Amino acid sequence: MTWKRTMLRILEPIVAPLTTFFVKRHYQDNRTTTKLDENQRVLVFAPHVDDETIGLGGTLLRYAQKNAHTTVVYMTDGAKSVGAHDTSHLVKTRKQEAKRAQQLLGIQDIQFLDAPDGKIAEDDTLPQQMRGIIEKISPDVIYCTTYVDCHPDHVATARHLASALESIDLDMRIRLYEINTPLPHNAINCIVDISNQQGKKAQATDIFASQSIDFDGFLRLGELKASLVNESDVYAVETFRDLPKVMFCHEVEVASGRNEQFNQLFKQVNKASTLMWAIFQGYNKKEAIFQETMTTPVRGNDS
Repeated sequence: MTWKRTMLRILEPIVAPLTTFFVKRHYQDNRTTTKLDENQRVLVFAPHVDDETIGLGGTLLRYAQKNAHTTVVYMTDGAKSVGAHDTSHLVKTRKQEAKRAQQLLGIQDIQFLDAPDGKIAEDDTLPQQMRGIIEKISPDVIYCTTYVDCHPDHVATARHLASALESIDLDMRIRLYEINTPLPHNAINCIVDISNQQGKKAQATDIFASQSIDFDGFLRLGELKASLVNESDVYAVETFRDLPKVMFCHEVEVASGRNEQFNQLFKQVNKASTLMWAIFQGYNKKEAIFQETMTTPVRGNDS
């Protein structure tokens, strides 16, 4: 155990209640949860195996109850994930974990594009592959990582999706889900109640034994963000930014034009012990980025 872990364990009795107080107060609001429709075609683009569980594991479980057909497309081979195995064994293990998560979360189909892990931005074949998948499935809603995140692969996935959608003449909603860098309060416009699914979502995170990172921060954040809603029986949520296709592409374009190094601005929220630090590090910058994307006029739209 490193000295940092030792200090975090010593300070936990102080940090945990402070985190609960300040994070719940930060998200305090009077909103309502979003209902999921029956029989939808749902497509999820996940940069890495486990992103689908972290970002929307509870929502996928809800979709399974709604007779939805869900497809998860994993962008990378996972070769550079934070694991203890050699590369070839890690790739094989991660795919096995994805299949176990598929069964637990009620996902109908999974696909692997096997792009080099950590280099999604450099793979210019991905938009065409994504476009083909979208045209084949014709989804009602696409879930994708946000275009502001401290992992470059997550940002690149959103940018490639925007490129893929530019030449697709289909109506659909895009919902951005959170992994490392939570959406700022003002960017959240879709809240799904996963109170009854939180326990199973936690079980799903246990599947990813190949990963040497903590998952408790992701799970705890979902519980603390329940303060967003005014429904007394809601104690865990997943939050998204829901957009029509045109607005999604516009916001990605605006954010990309800033040329920000997001991995240097924000901290990952995977640890409960450092959750408060990770949420508020660079928060004003993040809020400003989203404010710009939401208020910049769409090109060719004078209204």
